[in-house]
Formats: sequence, structure tokens, C-alpha cells
Amino acid sequence: PDLPSGVDDRIRLWASSSLCDAHVACILQGVRAQLAKVERLEGAYETFLSAVRPDALLTVSEINPPVESAALAATVLGVPTINVQHGAITDLSRFSDFRFDAFCVFGEAYAEVLAGRGTATDRLHVTGSPLLDRRLTSPAPARTSWHLTLLFAAGYACATVSDAALHDTLAMVLAAAREDGDAEVKVKLHPLGAGHEAGYEAALAEYPDVPVTVTRDADLDTMMRTCDCVITHGSTVAIDAAAYHRPVLLLSLPGDEDLLPLVAEGTALRAKSSAELVSRFADVRIGAGILDADYERVCARYTFTPDGGAGERIADVCETLAGRGRAATNASQPSGNDSDA
Repeated sequence: PDLPSGVDDRIRLWASSSLCDAHVACILQGVRAQLAKVERLEGAYETFLSAVRPDALLTVSEINPPVESAALAATVLGVPTINVQHGAITDLSRFSDFRFDAFCVFGEAYAEVLAGRGTATDRLHVTGSPLLDRRLTSPAPARTSWHLTLLFAAGYACATVSDAALHDTLAMVLAAAREDGDAEVKVKLHPLGAGHEAGYEAALAEYPDVPVTVTRDADLDTMMRTCDCVITHGSTVAIDAAAYHRPVLLLSLPGDEDLLPLVAEGTALRAKSSAELVSRFADVRIGAGILDADYERVCARYTFTPDGGAGERIADVCETLAGRGRAATNASQPSGNDSDA
């Protein structure tokens, strides 16, 4: 389908500064595919919601096509919508002017980005991250040895992330670990990545001599506690790392902007090559120059407070919106003895 007016030009303007025409065309193709998916699903959700008539609709993941489709259908039917943040929200035009009736975000930093991009502030609710509610029951232990355990937080190939990017980032880590000689890599695959990780598979095949553990379903809390640092290109695990007082090594491919703001925030170090990454390993061994106060400040801004209460705060938002939905439904029903309860 055709993209909404101006979207095609905005994507080209954003991408042309660092990407070749072929990559821009690939991104546009992916966006069109997502739009087509939204259009197909919206009608199905409208039929479903018309039959169920919920008091409110709770969704997770603001840029997922099924979520966008469901939210559009709910709006048409007058059903209040609540969305819970899923991934990192950065200052990109993709994150702009969300129309959920309530948007539960992990921290003030995300609310600031969304408000700056056009989302109404009265729709934003800082609740904390429910992903941390069952984690971090006690402080993670400090490093005690020269040997490094590196947690690589993986993504997966999609419309805007290529298999080449997956290969290059993991290959950078494996090459650095081999050169360092006293580091092991633990790769935590994305829960939804199966079938979309050819780039990682190619990188692993190139470095069979590097100590590597690859897992998808291992407990992330345990992995965060036992690693010495988190390495990623753009996973929100890097944000959670502040709650565990773990430094982040943020991989930057040539011509690629950082997907996360943690270098500026003071809890991440940037690396653009395997040689730079080896130097960063040395920084991690001596503490990376990051103070406990740095971790606590970033944790407060991005995860609000890991106090186990994020789910309860989200539930409070849902109950408020559901009450509004019930009131609107009752007001639209005919009065008198003829109406059903």
C-alpha cells in the first residue's frame, strides 16, 4: 500500500544520511509490509472487540503491528486503550504522537522523549518496568576476578535490522574475546528471534574456538547477576543493567547512530571495532569509571524504581480507564426495564 502522506519522504530523509539507496529501499519495503499488516488486522480486531465489548483494552509493545491494529479498532469503538512500554524508546520520529488513552512507561526519561515527540502528557504514566518486578530481590554481587563473563543481549533480523548487522556485532564480540584470551561470552537470544538469527549463526561458525554459551530460555536475572558486563547493539537489557550495577558496552557499527542513550548517561562505553572492545574489557576490569551513584541515577530515570510494584501501578491505570469505559458503555445503553444488565 501507499504510505501516509509525508512518511516516505521522512524515512528517506532520516536514512539517507548514513545508508545507501538499497538499504533505504529495504526499509521502505518493510514499512509498507507493516502497514499492510495493520490494515488487515484492524478489521479483524474491530469484529472481535464489537463482540466482546471490553471495558478497556490492554496492549504491550507500542510499535507492534497487531498492537497498533487493535488500538485503532478500539478507538473506533470507543474502548479505552492502555499500552505498556515494551522496548527502548529513543528520540526517533518513529516514536511520535501515540494515541493510546494511557501509555505506561518505565521511567521519566521515556515520558520526556514521548512528550517531546508529540504524545500528550496527560496520557503518560510512569509506572516502572514490570520486567523487574520478579528480579533483583537482593543486590547483585560485585566482580571478584580478572576473568570476564560477557553477556551479549541479542536482537533478531527484521524490517530495519539486517542479518549483516547481527553478524557484524556478534563477530566483533567474538573477535575481541579471542584476542583478550580471558573472557567467555554468554549469548542470550531474543525470545522471539527463532528463525531470524542467520547473522548470529554465521558469526558463531567463524569463531569456533571462542568459549561461548548460547541460550534463549535461561533466567535473565541469574545471567545479569553473574555477568561482568552487558554487551548489546540496542537491547533494553542494557537499560535494566543499571539496576544490577553492571556496565554496558554499546556496539556502534560504521555509519550507525547509537540506539540507546547510555553513553551520554554515563553507564555505557562505546565500541566501534573489536580492537576498541578489547580496550573496553580492560576498563571493565578496573571498574569502568562508573560510580554506584551513576547506576542509581540512570535506574531512577529509566526504570523508575525496581521495588516490585510496577505491575500494581499498571493495574491501577487499567482500573481507572476500565471504569471510564464502563461509564461510557452504560451511558450509551437505553434506560428503563428493557435494557439488559
